Amino acid sequence: MVIDMKPFLIYIFLLFFSMVPQILDAEDESQVVEVPKVRGLIGCSLPELLHVGARYRINHLELGVNVGSAPSNGSLLTLSADCLFRIFLTRNENGQTPWYGKIGISALHEDGEFEINDYTYGHMRLGHEFTLSKTIALQLDGGLMFELSHQEIQKKPSNSWFNFDFDFPILPSIGLSTVFYL
Repeated sequence: MVIDMKPFLIYIFLLFFSMVPQILDAEDESQVVEVPKVRGLIGCSLPELLHVGARYRINHLELGVNVGSAPSNGSLLTLSADCLFRIFLTRNENGQTPWYGKIGISALHEDGEFEINDYTYGHMRLGHEFTLSKTIALQLDGGLMFELSHQEIQKKPSNSWFNFDFDFPILPSIGLSTVFYL
């Protein structure tokens, strides 16, 4: 088995340069309003699918994990980890910057009738947080996801006349999540 490192190297390159705005952001810490450290989230996105999770805030970074699934003929499960970092200097009424960048990695396991597929995706998105109340916000983001690996195990031959394999290493990635303080 030969592993193509090109998508992985592109992902690492974009990951590094997505952190540059965070590194250059020199904010006055005295203006930051104290907010809770842990946030819950419920959302729908690619590649995370319908997911629930939590994020832990460290200064201007939020580290998160989530688990997701979607209705399908077989079983479909995603496990994801991400890092959300605040960009730009404008602040909302909760004292946080509403614009953010998000980078992450997701493992997707699909167990269908004819085959088992395991995918690993890296994703990068830019988004905006819309404050609904002091404890609830809506996050809308978009960007790209990169297929880092794919393994397929054939269970039995497909008797379908339509047997088309999608092989796109870079796809759009979108997300809509509701976040709330725990």
